[in-house]
Amino acid sequence: MKLISAVLIMASIYSCSTSRNTINQSFDNKDLIQKDSSNIFEIIGIDSIQNIYVILARRNELVYKVVSFQDSSECTNKIKKGNYYNLLLNSVFPENYLSKDRISSVRYGDVKVPLGGDKNVVWDLFSTPNLKGICLN
Repeated sequence: MKLISAVLIMASIYSCSTSRNTINQSFDNKDLIQKDSSNIFEIIGIDSIQNIYVILARRNELVYKVVSFQDSSECTNKIKKGNYYNLLLNSVFPENYLSKDRISSVRYGDVKVPLGGDKNVVWDLFSTPNLKGICLN
């Protein structure tokens, strides 16, 4: 009876330490980049329209639409939904453009990309030098 109790205690200790390691691994990406959080975005969606990737990136409560031309070169560092990345976002609109709230889509290359979405999506379209296709530079 003491042997069975000892085995059960050891098994529960092992299972708790294993689950703690799993939890820590799932937050590693976020923890490593929290040092400078001004440009840290969580990737919440990756879609494509013809030859354009449309990436939904969230920072705080706002969601940003980021566009990137699809690229056929070899990629070893693809972004993944649910991970956090340091992205430098640039609006595709000129700096002093005042009428973007009056349009519903933007032509990026030869593709019309719709603006907006739900209430948390910023009414703008962004590109970033950090991505080539869906690969980090």
